Parts: sequence; structure tokens; C-alpha cells
Amino acid sequence: NNEKPSITLSEKVIKEGYKNLEFFNISRKDKFICFANRDSNYLNEFQKGIKTMNIDFSYHNYRDSNIQDYLFAANELTKDGYFLIRTGKFTDSKLNHENNKIIDYSQSPLKSDFMDFFLSKECEFYICSDSGISFIPESFKTPIVFVNNPSIRLIGIHNNRGIIILKKIYCQERKRLLKFDEIIKIENEIVYVGSKSFFEKYKNLKIIDNTPEEINAAVQEMKKILNNEWDTSFFNQNLQMKFWHLICGKTNVNLKSKKLLISNSFLEKYRDLLPTYN
Repeated sequence: NNEKPSITLSEKVIKEGYKNLEFFNISRKDKFICFANRDSNYLNEFQKGIKTMNIDFSYHNYRDSNIQDYLFAANELTKDGYFLIRTGKFTDSKLNHENNKIIDYSQSPLKSDFMDFFLSKECEFYICSDSGISFIPESFKTPIVFVNNPSIRLIGIHNNRGIIILKKIYCQERKRLLKFDEIIKIENEIVYVGSKSFFEKYKNLKIIDNTPEEINAAVQEMKKILNNEWDTSFFNQNLQMKFWHLICGKTNVNLKSKKLLISNSFLEKYRDLLPTYN
């Protein structure tokens, strides 16, 4: 519940960041939103810089998602006047689009560790998947829309202002999506979805990414909340509590940040995956 950022930037540094953004024709008067997907290229490139490192990082691939799936939400946000800045240090593909308000900073000469921090601090909110980049906006208390989150057990319930949507788990044997409590039961047994033991033991399960429509719906919820167009009371509290009781237990649900929510549209769409108890 601590609203104070863990780190800050001086006004001098912020001015330097906006000076750099002029490269993209973005001024301090403009509003921008950052988005990033997790892909395999970061660890592959990181490994090249360490001669003694020879690790197969492919076991992390379940966390990946396709950056093109984020473009529907990005295009919709530009209609409201936002610039969208795609971040990332080593990305495996360029954005395929024709919208001049969507900037692929990750493929630009402006890319730097300094700008990663500046963008995380100054953006209206951040859209990201299961990736280490989220720790920077979290430290600045920047609102985050977490998408393509593969594990229920590893949800960071401390996040100060966030909306979450999850990857789905499809059971080929049962020919249906697993319910949330079924996923938690598996995670309690094998640590988390995507672990080595998960893939060894549950070969009949398939991890499914969020659709562009699911990503956009969650993003629109965050936009409305931050613009005071939609209060959190509009969220279906019954569905929220059913979900968070699974994570924290009924007696400990107050340990969760009050401003961390599962996307309302996501819960409405997948309400059949929630427990049937009240």
C-alpha cells in the first residue's frame, strides 16, 4: 500500500529524457504509453556477451508472446492521442504497422538503459508480459497492465496499481480449458506453470496466449480508470473475490494490494473457470 516510488529521477534527468524523445517528434506535452513482450532474443543475446556461458534458455519460451498481438491495443490507444512506445533491449522482430504514433524504440539508436528508466517513469502506464522489464515501472509505481501472465502462483500481489490477464491452459485430454483452481492445484505440486517438471509431467497441457482482443480490453480498462472514466467499483467484485480467494485464501485476501485487479472483461469471459462456491 506504499504509494511512494522506490526510486526517483531528478528534473534535470527528466528534461534530458524528453530532449531525447524529440528524435521521435514527442514533446513533453504529449502522452505516451510503453509496451513490451517477452521473447527469447534477450537471453540469447545476453549469453553472447559472456564467453563462459553456454546455457539452453529455451525452457523460458513458454513466457514468450507475439508482439504483433499487442498492435490492436496500441492502434486503439493512438485514437485517443497517445503515442505508443515499444521497449526492449534485444527484440527478435520489428513491428509490422503503418501508424506513425507507434514507435519501435527497441529497434532505434535511441535505445539505452537510461531511456528504459526514463520511459518507465514518465509513461502513462506500461503494458508488459512476464518479463524483468516490469520491475522498473513497478519501482516507479507506474500503473501496469500485465498480459500473457503464465502462472497464477507467481502473480505479484504487491503491485501498487495493476490489471492482470492470464495465459490459458488447455487440456487436450479433457478437451477444455483448465479451471483456475485446477491450475493452482498443479502449481502447488510442481512449483509453477512452465517449470521443467510441468512440461515433463503434463505433456497433454497447452499454454495459450492472450488474444489481441483480450489485451485491448484490459488496456482500455486501465485507460478508463486513470482518466477517471471508470471507477474500480465497476469491476465485478464477486468475480474478483472468487479469484483472489484462490490466491490468498479468504482470511488473507487483505494482504493483496487493493489496486491490483484481474481484468473485469477477462473474468467475465472466463467466469466458467472460477470456482462455483460463493
